[in-house]
Amino acid sequence: MTVVKAAVNSITGIVGAGNSDGIPKHIIKRGKVKVEVRGRDETPPQIQWLQVSTNERVEARIYDGAGIGKVMLTFAPNEQKSTKRHVNWDDVPKGFSVELVDNGLNGDAIEGDGIYSRKIKDKPSYFYDLKIEMVDASGSGAKVDLTDAVF
Repeated sequence: MTVVKAAVNSITGIVGAGNSDGIPKHIIKRGKVKVEVRGRDETPPQIQWLQVSTNERVEARIYDGAGIGKVMLTFAPNEQKSTKRHVNWDDVPKGFSVELVDNGLNGDAIEGDGIYSRKIKDKPSYFYDLKIEMVDASGSGAKVDLTDAVF
């Protein structure tokens, strides 16, 4: 069981009739309330964005209250999108997976900034569909298919 203790700001007294929505006009006292939360964290990690940069680096902003355990990104060749006009491929490359990290190594710019990344080397340019698999420190996970192919 995970126990989380947090202090949050709260409103303890309000003066004023409020507006037509019933929202009060004045706060007369602020304080801190300590909240203890018990139970198992079953909320999976969330992805805010993912981008592929021109220097062969892929990065994603991922967050979770329990901390991130592992992030895997799978590249699957998309033959339909690769046959667009003026594009002629000799052969279809194999799919591959990489682990995105937030440790300041292997193409990650800054350790602990919540941006998980990896420098991808020796892979052919092609149209790929992406799938990201994320697991947090408590074992909750999520799989997200990213619908737009990347090149």
